[in-house]
Amino acid sequence: MTLLGRQWSNFVEQIGPSSSDGYTWTLYLNEDTLKDIYERTFGPNTYHQVNQITDGLCTTLTYDTANKRYSYVGKYGCGGTTVFSVHEKIISATKYNDRIEIVSAAFYLDAMSNQIYKDYNKTKSLGENVFYSNNYNDEERESLEDKYIEDNKDNLEQYTYTYTLNEDGFYYLTSVERTKE
Repeated sequence: MTLLGRQWSNFVEQIGPSSSDGYTWTLYLNEDTLKDIYERTFGPNTYHQVNQITDGLCTTLTYDTANKRYSYVGKYGCGGTTVFSVHEKIISATKYNDRIEIVSAAFYLDAMSNQIYKDYNKTKSLGENVFYSNNYNDEERESLEDKYIEDNKDNLEQYTYTYTLNEDGFYYLTSVERTKE
């Protein structure tokens, strides 16, 4: 959802606020647009219509059969403050005859405990969250986070994204796996 969401967010039609309280809006995503993005990511004929798509937290898109689109009715208040987040950076990319493997490293930030964690479940603290303690702007903070990953990549979780060459000559995402704890 997140991977595709970064792509389809540019194609979403937003209607709102759609309530008298000013805190509710409706988003629409045309099914053909989603299908196109999905198949450019995962390959031809991989899209299947579903009743709902959810990120498990704030967003659930529901399929509207009459208008052939997905819709989402949202309210302000979900998200907007970064209590727990992930920062991920590509650390290598290797092209083989039949695939491309992209390796990223990641760490997790918890604003509530003001800690950096090695894992999503917050079982191993890597120390105090120094990225928000100063008055860095977004660009400075992201640069510091990237540098932290570069300097500590061997001590962080790593993920390998594999894009496999298809007979049509394009590469499609075929797997994502954690390859280093």
